[in-house]
Amino acid sequence: MFKAPGLLDSFLAFAKLNLTSVSILDNLVALLKVALYWLTFGLILHLISRGIWVGMVGLSFTFPDGIHKEKLKLSPRFQKKVDEIPRIEQIIINLEKLCSSLFSISFMMFMVVIGGYLFLFIVLILPILSFLLYFGSNNLSEHVDFSLQIYAYITFGIGVIGLFDFITLGLLKRIKWLSAIYYPIHKVISFLTLSRFYRPIYFTLISNYNKWKIGISLLIFVVISVFMLETISNEGSLPGEAWSRISIWNNSSLINS
Repeated sequence: MFKAPGLLDSFLAFAKLNLTSVSILDNLVALLKVALYWLTFGLILHLISRGIWVGMVGLSFTFPDGIHKEKLKLSPRFQKKVDEIPRIEQIIINLEKLCSSLFSISFMMFMVVIGGYLFLFIVLILPILSFLLYFGSNNLSEHVDFSLQIYAYITFGIGVIGLFDFITLGLLKRIKWLSAIYYPIHKVISFLTLSRFYRPIYFTLISNYNKWKIGISLLIFVVISVFMLETISNEGSLPGEAWSRISIWNNSSLINS
């Protein structure tokens, strides 16, 4: 997992030397690196937690009676602290829940990042890129250019609506009159973002944990992901950076390179 981002950089460098146009690969590589970073981070936390879990399981086998409080001979103040320590069996159960949740959340974060890019690529980037390649970017009238901008803003707005519903834990689905309008949009977004692969994890988490904590965590996840994507995309002064922005059709150098 640690080697994967470097391999992606090598692939991008190879593409720049051997392909005529690699503009669309710049942000794709950046996004894959962001997804891999989240997956690696989650699996590291899972590995650490699972290591602690294994240690507690071994400890419970070696010392099945747990803590012998009477042998500690502590003062009442410190004895109270020892009394608050859960039994080893309960600690093992809590660690098992944590480990399993971390593993699932890591996969969900990876798929959310990949799914978000697939939505933008299929609905926004691919259609506009195909249009520009067919008609040329230097021969567009103001009317056509304006129409492309409107299409891009509408597409981006639909994506923002889906992201808002994702962060707010299905707020749009809970409002009866609004859910009827949002349903077809949700169907399209769900299909393009491959949400069927992580939907069980998502709904399991939001129905078993504190909704405010989950919502804030998702918001932090999205903000950090956008920041990471922007930072990685700007590491090199490549023309492909513009493909992740609304003004992609204005960068005529991408088509003529």
